[in-house]
Amino acid sequence: MKKNFNWRAFTTLYIVFSFIIITFSGLILFIAPPGRIANWMQTGILGLSKQQWQNIHTIITFLFIIAAGFHIYFNWKPLIFYLKGKIRAGKKIHKELISVSLITSLISVMAIHDFPPFNAIMAFGESIKHSWSTQETEPPIPHIELMTIEEIAQYKNLKINYIKDMLATSNIYNISNDILLKDLAATYRMSPKDIYNLLDEKVISDNMISKSQTGRGYGWKTIAELAVEFDQPVTEIVAKLKSKGFEANAQSRLKDLARQYRTNPHFFLQFIQHQ
Repeated sequence: MKKNFNWRAFTTLYIVFSFIIITFSGLILFIAPPGRIANWMQTGILGLSKQQWQNIHTIITFLFIIAAGFHIYFNWKPLIFYLKGKIRAGKKIHKELISVSLITSLISVMAIHDFPPFNAIMAFGESIKHSWSTQETEPPIPHIELMTIEEIAQYKNLKINYIKDMLATSNIYNISNDILLKDLAATYRMSPKDIYNLLDEKVISDNMISKSQTGRGYGWKTIAELAVEFDQPVTEIVAKLKSKGFEANAQSRLKDLARQYRTNPHFFLQFIQHQ
């Protein structure tokens, strides 16, 4: 004979399992890096990001509360019977109830005002969280992953089309101006830090702009070579650069100018082409 599904047993077992998950995920979040670092680096703990652990902890907690309500519902009669039995036997629980209430209230007050030993516990957690912070893991500005590509272009003082060209060299295409850095990173299964690093000026100078269809990159070309390619007099190009405060001569290479003036070869390439 097939038995019916036992909802009471199911609820009880769910409460036990969810309690274990809530406890474990709570400990993970206690030592997890701050949001600015976790979101920037996409740092994983046991294969899951901090956001995923937060999702697990929050959803399971909500369901735990619902299950606890059903547990009380399924066990309402035994609970009432137990309490009535205690009253009939003359066993009062006033002392226990008052003790629990006082202890809970005291713990809450001590935690709110950061009294020992709870301040030591919180300080321990903070020390672990701060240990994640290094020059390598800190973002250039907090929560830069929530900035759009256009905002990042403004922050780095670069043109948006130039940003797109740079990313295209790493096979990242069809980028809208208002896409968030974190969403772009998620699309290409990268961290926001990885995407942002593609815009690093040293990477631009050494890798991105030095690529061209002619075989040798523009970054390696001299002003004289560019003058021939763009059909402009060398003296005119040098004069245009000098008028903007850039000292150069016919043998100056774009990559060297870029390093000298802390910009990128593409800046000078665009300048020479369109000025």
